[in-house]
Amino acid sequence: MTAFDFAAERLQAATSFSRLEARGVLRVVLRTAGVEHSAGPEALAEALNEHLPRELASRGIESADTVSRDIARAVATHVFEAARSGVTPFDFAAERLQAATAFSRLEARGILRLALREAGLDHSAGPRELAVVLRKLVPGELASRGVESPGTVCEEIARDIGDQPFAPTRGDATAEIFQRLGGG
Repeated sequence: MTAFDFAAERLQAATSFSRLEARGVLRVVLRTAGVEHSAGPEALAEALNEHLPRELASRGIESADTVSRDIARAVATHVFEAARSGVTPFDFAAERLQAATAFSRLEARGILRLALREAGLDHSAGPRELAVVLRKLVPGELASRGVESPGTVCEEIARDIGDQPFAPTRGDATAEIFQRLGGG
């Protein structure tokens, strides 16, 4: 999947545009910015940040700034890394946790496994399930280990995990997780 294809899918999902309309809007934005549709994620994100809000607003999209910012951020943060063969939401979250802290790979994976177990899940949890666990349980695990701003670290990982094109997992039981954690 190219950066352009990913951005088009995100735009389609965030608006009422058809696939064709979303791709057309992106092509207009890129032409205005003087960027080819085959450009890399950085150039595409820059063009989206600068020109997409105005184009969306002209088409009646009320949340044009937010939609544009979210799509550009997803493209700029290399959302394609999860498309690597075999990367699961668990692997992605563990890699991000390791990168954001001083934990080793084994420690980061262990912390996530403990939090998942507490939620009644395992490492095969889907991205939405894992995002809930990251927001509700992992901050406490990190705080007990002396990590500064554990909520911020977990929120960023949870947000990024939702931006990834993971292969489908078994059923996503987000509502069940919220109920178990007392949030719903």
